[in-house]
Amino acid sequence: MKLLAWGACLIVIASCGGGAAKPDAGDVLPDGVVALDGPLVDAAPDQPDPEGFVATGDGWGAPNDSIAVEADGTLRIVGGAAQDPDAAIRLQTTRLAFAGNTITSAPTTISLIDNTQLVLHRPDVDERLTENEDGLHQEWEFAAPITTDIVVEVTATGADQISQDDGGVFITSETRAGVHYGTATWVDNAGVRTPITTEVIGATLRMTVPAAVAAASAYPAKLDPTLGAETVMDTAVNGPSGALSQMPAVAYSGSNFLVVWRDDRNGRNSDIYAMRVSTAGAVLNGAAFAISTSAGVQSNPTVAFVNGNYLVAWEDFKLPAADADIRAARVTTGGTVTQLGVVAATTAAETKPKLGVRGTAAMLVYEQAGAVRGSVYNGTTFGATFAIAAAGTTPAVAANPAGDYLVAFADTTDVKGQRVSSAGALVGAAFPVSAAAGVQSEPTVTFGGSNFVVAFTSASNIFGTRVSTAGVVLDTRTENAVVVGGISLVTAASVQQRPSLVCGTECLLVWQDRRNSATYFDVYSKVLTTALAGVSAETVVASAGGVQGQFEPVAVLAGTAYLTVWRDQRDAGAGYVYSTRISSAGAALDAGGVLLARGANRQSSPRAARNSNRWLLVWGDSRVAGDDIHAARVRNGGSILTAMTVSSATQQQQQPGTSWDGSNHIVAWSDARNGNYDIYAARVNTSDLTLDAAGILITNAANDQFLNDVESGGNRTLIVWQDRRGTTGFDVYGAILNTTGGIAVAPFAIAAATGDQNAASVAFDTTNNVFVVVWQDSRAGANERDIYAARVSTTGTVLDANGVLVSAATSSQLTPDIAFGNGRFMAVWDDRRNGNADIYGARLRISGGALLVDDAAGIQYTANTAKQTAPVVAFTSQNNNASGFVTAWSDERNLAATGTDIYGNIINSTTGAILAGGASGFVISTNAGDEGNPAICAGNRGNTARALVSYQRFFAGSTMRVVSRRLLYTEI
Repeated sequence: MKLLAWGACLIVIASCGGGAAKPDAGDVLPDGVVALDGPLVDAAPDQPDPEGFVATGDGWGAPNDSIAVEADGTLRIVGGAAQDPDAAIRLQTTRLAFAGNTITSAPTTISLIDNTQLVLHRPDVDERLTENEDGLHQEWEFAAPITTDIVVEVTATGADQISQDDGGVFITSETRAGVHYGTATWVDNAGVRTPITTEVIGATLRMTVPAAVAAASAYPAKLDPTLGAETVMDTAVNGPSGALSQMPAVAYSGSNFLVVWRDDRNGRNSDIYAMRVSTAGAVLNGAAFAISTSAGVQSNPTVAFVNGNYLVAWEDFKLPAADADIRAARVTTGGTVTQLGVVAATTAAETKPKLGVRGTAAMLVYEQAGAVRGSVYNGTTFGATFAIAAAGTTPAVAANPAGDYLVAFADTTDVKGQRVSSAGALVGAAFPVSAAAGVQSEPTVTFGGSNFVVAFTSASNIFGTRVSTAGVVLDTRTENAVVVGGISLVTAASVQQRPSLVCGTECLLVWQDRRNSATYFDVYSKVLTTALAGVSAETVVASAGGVQGQFEPVAVLAGTAYLTVWRDQRDAGAGYVYSTRISSAGAALDAGGVLLARGANRQSSPRAARNSNRWLLVWGDSRVAGDDIHAARVRNGGSILTAMTVSSATQQQQQPGTSWDGSNHIVAWSDARNGNYDIYAARVNTSDLTLDAAGILITNAANDQFLNDVESGGNRTLIVWQDRRGTTGFDVYGAILNTTGGIAVAPFAIAAATGDQNAASVAFDTTNNVFVVVWQDSRAGANERDIYAARVSTTGTVLDANGVLVSAATSSQLTPDIAFGNGRFMAVWDDRRNGNADIYGARLRISGGALLVDDAAGIQYTANTAKQTAPVVAFTSQNNNASGFVTAWSDERNLAATGTDIYGNIINSTTGAILAGGASGFVISTNAGDEGNPAICAGNRGNTARALVSYQRFFAGSTMRVVSRRLLYTEI
């Protein structure tokens, strides 16, 4: 009988026995007897891991002390590389009741046997903890016959949530390790196995062996439960967050700056983050701090310094509500945040807030369903909202310190103004600031000593005008014999937009500018007099250097100098918020800018490959600006042996893939060092040395190429990617490497039909010595994507020139993955034929020199009404016996409670039927925080076949990290 168990993040859960009644021949069932993988001591990089306990100051553990046994018998599970005992989940046997006895005390003695077993002795029962390569196996042994119920209770401390399903109990925490405590099994001395239900009572897990079962058992007997630990890939590094940061705003307190922005580091929902910056341009806190991380999307922040504190307002889009509200918070100069709650909320959407300061008070203006409204802030609270304009968008506001506010806004094709008193009353009627030909938009307004100053865009250039405190437009021009408001401020080639203007004794204008097509959008600045006469030349504040661009600049006055902030995509990936000081002469003082959107580095796009003894796990990592490719060698026991950098070239390296070619691991990735994304690769040997430090250039064809997959076979490695060099969209290309890192076959087209061919995956047929590539294909229409496949020889010949149709069901089939084993391929994909996203698959085989599809209609592998997406598949076997395909996917069934999760099942490699998990699948991970983008890699060792599942997980208040779990088969 084959049994399945599932593991925890990099700490392995191993199978130790059966957990269900005897199944039919050939069945694969979730293993009810699962063990916690404790710390492992590694002898050599590619030798079996020795097992054992070592004595510590407070009990027994391992050198990294990720799992320890304390002196009173408590199991201590610590996640992450820091291994802080205070950040642990603890499990302790707190009650044993049988034969009229109740034991609640700690063990009387603890014995260490052969360094691999700890025996916790209590009267008439021993708790045995056995350390082996696949885990820490816990059991309670009862020597004397018992005819009553047997109750074992284990209490968990340090957990935030305890949940339960058919796979067992999940004990989770946002800041500590996560533990999986599987289904218990009663095993008597004759080998009779009885599954035992685990009850969750608060923080206590209760297992009860019924009296009838106990009385009928042959003794000595034991109760054999399952448990497992979780840890993240490594310690987070403070640096670029790796997430999109955009829409910056900035305010000055008189001594320091507060910069705020919209930040996506926490997953599907955007939040508001901030950084304090000194007048010397240095960041004042190591990582950005949150202003708001509530559910939904927080966006478009604005900030001002009012009455001794910073005031921040933003639009808050609450799900599932269909509109945004305006919320606000007060922030001290030291960074303490106090929420002020909802400022404006109706059934319509309130968006695009802006603040203007007048002494110890301020005015908030915002857009509401095509109208402009406002609210006065008295230094402590906001007043009632009021109408400013019945029609208007993108409002801006500034104050005359001794008089009224001026609100500037776009109205269809013009820019208009409206004066508002300090009490919130309209002063006079709205008036045109500029009614020139074409569209005037994006107004910005400031106060310049004796007049308001308004800048705006018109005909892709920037214009401006002074407006008197009485509402008179002072700077005009004649256009087609008509006098209109505004004079030219910037009239360079191409596009100038998103102006920001701030004035003191002089004014600074900053904007995004596309005059240099080689560098896309840059940020420019220009110093003006308060009468809008030029003082300085137009100066480049920030330039992309030919990769992406700089956008959304905003400036603030600080004495006689300025600070400007902007969204910067210099590294071709997620935009970051940068800043620089600008002198009174308009010169940028901080060369290159200062990165503000700092936090825990983001790990993404994990992939793994296995040699005969270990896994190599690779991912994209944002610990420096411009992601790099990092890797870790993972032991058989699941813990990290070594970590390394595979590529740290300039710009961004992302989306890696890897395979073992018999001599080295081949790692390939998407690389932006040359301006567009290209494909590079490198070899990593078994000593964890990158043999090609500069990378092997696979292709730098025109436009972008994005890596899809890597697979080795026959001493050749096929690298496949989606390629945009053509004129019909993406095509699938490939290249073949030899074992010395040379390009054996130069890039060639695998699929280049009309429409897009992308999201390719590849597997190798060891029987026929040929690769098979699958991909999603839109040749039938952009809204009707299908799955195609083709054979590719080891010499680079595409044997199915037009592709073989795998699935053309209604709607779309997306993101396929493929694996080979037991003479067949298994392709799986995200299928939309039922109106939502399900996982379907089909078996493929090569026969008679042709690629055949055994399941033309596809086999449905999930039936949940929620979305299941991003499937992956791998083949696993035990000594070439009892094989199966193991799948994993991203699952939204628990979206409201835990976000997206990872589920999986096992498929019979011969029939295609589900062997384990059923159509619901079994849980791989249901931790709080979105988990997605799974990858799977299989291998076997001795009598145990295993797969490593890696995926991205969002940790609340942190960022996205790569974690892993193992799936195990065991022959019983």
